[in-house]
Amino acid sequence: MKRLLVLFLALMLLTSCALADLPEYINTESDMPIIKEGYDVTLKIVARQNAGWGNAEDIWFWKYVEDQMNINVDVIQTQDAETYKSLAFASNELPDIFVGCGFGTSELVKYGELEGQLVDLAPYITEEYMPNLYAMSEKMPDLLSKISTAEGKIFSLPFVENGDLRSIACHTAGARFFINTKRLEAIGREQPETLEEMIDTLYALKEEDENVIPLGGSAVAYNPGSMILISMGYLTTDSWGLTPCLRNGEVVIPAGDREVFGEYLKIMNQLHKDGIIESDFFTMDRNAVDARMAENQYGLLGNVAYTTLPDTFADWWHINPLTSEWNDTKMWPTTCINLDSTALSYTVGGFVVTSACKDIATALRFADWFYDANSEHFGLSWWGPTAQMVEEQDIGYGITKGWVMNENLQDYYLDTNDPTQDYQFRYEHIFAIHSGSGLGNGMYSAPVKQLMAGLIDDIDKATIAQLNPDNGDDHYRISEAAQVRKYLVTMYPHIVFFSAEDNITISDYKVLINDYVKEETAKFVTGLRPVTDAELDSYFNALEGLGIQELLAFYADYYEALYK
Repeated sequence: MKRLLVLFLALMLLTSCALADLPEYINTESDMPIIKEGYDVTLKIVARQNAGWGNAEDIWFWKYVEDQMNINVDVIQTQDAETYKSLAFASNELPDIFVGCGFGTSELVKYGELEGQLVDLAPYITEEYMPNLYAMSEKMPDLLSKISTAEGKIFSLPFVENGDLRSIACHTAGARFFINTKRLEAIGREQPETLEEMIDTLYALKEEDENVIPLGGSAVAYNPGSMILISMGYLTTDSWGLTPCLRNGEVVIPAGDREVFGEYLKIMNQLHKDGIIESDFFTMDRNAVDARMAENQYGLLGNVAYTTLPDTFADWWHINPLTSEWNDTKMWPTTCINLDSTALSYTVGGFVVTSACKDIATALRFADWFYDANSEHFGLSWWGPTAQMVEEQDIGYGITKGWVMNENLQDYYLDTNDPTQDYQFRYEHIFAIHSGSGLGNGMYSAPVKQLMAGLIDDIDKATIAQLNPDNGDDHYRISEAAQVRKYLVTMYPHIVFFSAEDNITISDYKVLINDYVKEETAKFVTGLRPVTDAELDSYFNALEGLGIQELLAFYADYYEALYK
């Protein structure tokens, strides 16, 4: 509570500082265009591009920015955001803004407070500079404090969403595991309810088909370890056990937890020895895992099926949360808070303005567009225009004919006429900034399509959209919500700001600890190091010598100060 008060006072002081007037070329009379006609303004933007995403010149949204916002964009896409960021900041060859590049809180403090290469946005969240975000912060008084550093500075704008049916998958922080129901039927099994039943089922799958790998994935691609750790009581999505999490209400680092983590290593060792997981578990890359999945050689995998099995994704269903001898409570980790009401989720790191930006006003007006009250702008950036908008406003740009929604709330792109192809089309041609790693107001991300399609005239009149089980993206969300929604438990906070000095100390501990844990885990699992009680004691003793308890104290103290 003390930290929240300090941040509130700091923000009040910052926002009281005088700012320069908006440039005269900024349009303040209406939402669009952002830049008045007759002016030539350009933003240099670095954006993340994952495999399967379209090139900037083929993306509808960037055409829309230039045409409707009247902002020229020079977009540089990167498929390796971590390396790009490191090189860009080291050389000080920076764009105006980064979008979707996943800045961690320690990076925000480092490049913002220490290096001065990121702009503190706190003073600009005003009614004049960012009217939409300002209005949102007025309705959500704790919003700005949650995205502020310990010094009260804001180096990244947030993405805010609620945990509705469509987006629940986004808030389980990547913990998603799907089992092949056809294979279950073949061995006469139901969905397991406990870890012991799951392991027994995996062995039965192997006995039924010796060519199948019952528990798919590898250490670097869809690692299945977190499924086991969750069943053992850890609210985590980190299969290495390196991320601080909650277990029985206490903050722990699983890899250093003598009580249970040794048992996890014993289980993984046995699964590896018996061919239940990949023999080359620690060297198999994502492409190899996807190829194995495309050949339908897995029984269970920690990734959605429709991306590799577009014709048989309906055979896959999310698993139940599992209990075990170490944990008698079904639970599933989520980043959402307020689970009994709005189930809000905040993320940061998706939008930053660098010190190279000479036109902060335009950069922030561009960002503010994403924070409209009804999430229509989020919807437009994520799904693109409706067919009616394309026809009436001529904003298809030769890329899309738009999408339609019928009275049953089923929608599809006229470009595909096939909901099963919508995912691929959208990723290749429509959106430029992934919602989960971007910015904006996604509070109405599920019902806003009804508003955009003209089926309602008020967002509060929206009904719960029925997801389409024939659509692969919808199908996995339906299964995940059915299996885990009522078992969600809020994780250790994923937005944690330490001081610059503490971040350096934490980083020093992590360098040694993380390397050691990964090396020794690989040895234990593959049998290069015996998983005996004596060897496990030696392992935990070595971790304590590297400072794992001191590292844990930072996170435990932070949690204590914030929530207790």
